[in-house]
Amino acid sequence: MNAFVVFASVLAVASAGVPLAYN
Repeated sequence: MNAFVVFASVLAVASAGVPLAYN
């Protein structure tokens, strides 16, 4: 379950960082 929380947080950071990288 802890690995899922880590994966979810990494996915959230990546999805938040992609628009910043392209803008």
